[in-house]
Amino acid sequence: MRPELAAHARRQSGLVLRHQAVAADYSERELRSRVAVHGPWTVVRRGVYVTTEQWEAATEEDRWRLRDRAVDLTTGVEHLMSTDSAARAHRLPLLAPVRPLTHLVRPGVFGSRTEHGVKHHLARPLPSPEVELDGMRVTALARTALDLAREHGFAAGVCACDAVLRRGVSSGDLAAELKLMRCWPHVTRARAAAEAADPGAEGPAESLTRARARAGSRSCGRRNAASARSPPRASASPG
Repeated sequence: MRPELAAHARRQSGLVLRHQAVAADYSERELRSRVAVHGPWTVVRRGVYVTTEQWEAATEEDRWRLRDRAVDLTTGVEHLMSTDSAARAHRLPLLAPVRPLTHLVRPGVFGSRTEHGVKHHLARPLPSPEVELDGMRVTALARTALDLAREHGFAAGVCACDAVLRRGVSSGDLAAELKLMRCWPHVTRARAAAEAADPGAEGPAESLTRARARAGSRSCGRRNAASARSPPRASASPG
């Protein structure tokens, strides 16, 4: 990699953009040869490359961080990386989602949409506070944990909330974020996860076991309450 392009890679977690390569005097033919099968570069996302050596040495989690960074570098509007992407940047425990995605939040009306492997969460204004990790602006710990609960459910939220409490976030911080979310989709999941969170949990395995047990007891309680409300069935008299 030419020195000018290598300088970009050092600042961008090893990634380089197509226009940066062109500016470093790589021809179209050279670019095609580098990203060909068994070539020295791997395409992370359209127009974003990393050395094949770095890609092959990366864990699956590290590859997702590279995908997140690639989206961050190529998103042309103001944004913060959020939800799963923020969790990866913060190194928070993340239960395997059914459909792995990169997530970001950007200004706009409330709602979300997914395209090209990226889920865009729209909000006005952008979340505050924010932090910078891996060269990206990301949502802070409390917001990230609660977003995971809203996106993936109670168990994922408990694992994340336990983790952020162990790292110095207070229950008051979670409560303040919940106040901002009071009318948002799936906020009840986030509220339940925050209420169940325990900073004394030793790790994700303990958090997950406790979350599943609590979810099971809540489900059983709802069934019992429904049974109590239902009138007894009349038995048929023998003829």
